[in-house]
Amino acid sequence: MVPEAGSVGLPLLDLRDSLLLSGVIGTCCPRISAVTDQTHEIKRDSGQWTLCRARHKAHARRKFVEAADLLEKPGRPHEALAFYRELFRIERKIKDWSDEERLRERQEKTIPLLTQFKAWLDHTVHTVLPKDTFGIAVNYALKHWEALTNFTKAGHLDASNNYAERCMRTVAVGRKAFLFVGSERAGHAAAIYYSLVESCKANKVNPLTYLTYVLANARNKSIMLPTPDEFTASNIAHVG
Repeated sequence: MVPEAGSVGLPLLDLRDSLLLSGVIGTCCPRISAVTDQTHEIKRDSGQWTLCRARHKAHARRKFVEAADLLEKPGRPHEALAFYRELFRIERKIKDWSDEERLRERQEKTIPLLTQFKAWLDHTVHTVLPKDTFGIAVNYALKHWEALTNFTKAGHLDASNNYAERCMRTVAVGRKAFLFVGSERAGHAAAIYYSLVESCKANKVNPLTYLTYVLANARNKSIMLPTPDEFTASNIAHVG
């Protein structure tokens, strides 16, 4: 099974000793999102966590926007953008639906739309220069087609990763302000704590309260340390 929307957290591997996130060190979202080029969506099956690449649909769209901006009048890039407009119209419509309803609507509406778009891309790729801005957009979409369409296979996935990128703004601002993190080990530690803090925010848990509890009980082997999505009022009661 996969994490439900509204319950966000990744399993912790030996949190007591290392506070390491299992699978991915990065930002968690209210729904495990269709993520960026360097990260993966996390799925759980029979207790085992595996990784599945799911690329950010808005990134592919942006390349067609760049190609369209070079034209003085509507052209083929605008045809691609028409597919994206319809795609995101569907996504806006189902934004607050349950995972089951989102999946059903995508099966009925989104997949046929993507099938048409794929046929358009397959035809268009033979008529563009590979290094041209429009050609780059077409080839990018085709090269990563499976990852770009994985969001249609599960209702909890999002087509866009904008929320996660907003969460990463803290990291980007901090990186510019700090300039240096000290060492590679310190960099891993920073990634772990950024992940825990953003997971707390996504689950409406006070990061300070959570980290106070976890660190205070890190050596207490009589209790199971909770992930941010498992943190409850009973845990908070033990925070001094």
